[in-house]
Amino acid sequence: FAAVPVVVAVIYGLIWPGRIVTLKDWKDLARKIRGLADQPATAGIILLLGVLGLAILLLLIRSSNTSGFVPVAERLSRSWIENLLEVRPRTKEFLIGYPALFMAAVLFLKNRRTFLWLFLAAGSTALASLVNSFAHTHTPLEISIIRSVSGLILGIVVGIIWYGIYEGARRLARNFRS
Repeated sequence: FAAVPVVVAVIYGLIWPGRIVTLKDWKDLARKIRGLADQPATAGIILLLGVLGLAILLLLIRSSNTSGFVPVAERLSRSWIENLLEVRPRTKEFLIGYPALFMAAVLFLKNRRTFLWLFLAAGSTALASLVNSFAHTHTPLEISIIRSVSGLILGIVVGIIWYGIYEGARRLARNFRS
């Protein structure tokens, strides 16, 4: 299920509401990419791309159950959450997936759709992980339900924090421009 977010992003990018991408659209996309490539790179864009690249790299490294790489901070936080809750929710659900879906919903309702596709793609991580939780036949159904509900609740809380950071950054950017 690790490829599901990528597939969802590609499908969303190829099929706009009500129509399929045509050859003309591909030419327009190529022209936009060339135009974007001609723009000077700001420090903010370079930093954003670097953070995004590191996040994707970490997601790819940590997508396997056999990955030997588990950062110390992740092990400590997992242990803390396991002691706090009876069943630990999946980290990618409550730190990435559900907060991204929360952000997508808020941005959609506020008619701010510039980054909507990005949040929806990241949010598909939660949905893929949710399906994956119930695909483990060796895990009792009650555990999967508890894990999923607690992940959703924690994800909404983290999503509210994300939104606060987003609004703070928007206000800061607006004040900086004026």
